[in-house]
Amino acid sequence: QRLRKSRARWKIVFAHHPYLSNGLHRNAGSFDAPPPGKPVTYAGHLWRGLVEQSVCAQAADLFLAGHDHDLQWLKPKAACGKTQFIVSGAASKARKLEAASDNPFYWQRGEALGFFWLELTHGALRGVGYTLDAEGKPTVAFEQVLPRPD
Repeated sequence: QRLRKSRARWKIVFAHHPYLSNGLHRNAGSFDAPPPGKPVTYAGHLWRGLVEQSVCAQAADLFLAGHDHDLQWLKPKAACGKTQFIVSGAASKARKLEAASDNPFYWQRGEALGFFWLELTHGALRGVGYTLDAEGKPTVAFEQVLPRPD
């Protein structure tokens, strides 16, 4: 409801579980029943439906998630309109991309530690993907600029 009523120029959503992912856990709906004692977000088909009815239906600009231990900036998917997806879970542990070709992407990296830096200015959103070298020094690996929504 808040997303729908928001007059914010940028609509950015944060969640732990991704809607789209080329990582180990893949897209919402690829995993089904929650294990005993786990929250409903573990039930992928329910999570997918919730995201589509809220985030996608209200045309969020960006959806940020973690859960998979890799770095991904994924292109919009028809079922979710213009929303772009960032999966950033590689700050402490890195895994390979298990499904690297499942979803179209602007950039993705597995088996590397790293993070995304996002900066909002008056005219745009700038996102930078960093990976860490063997000494832990961050290096720019990717940059994306989204123009301000009208």
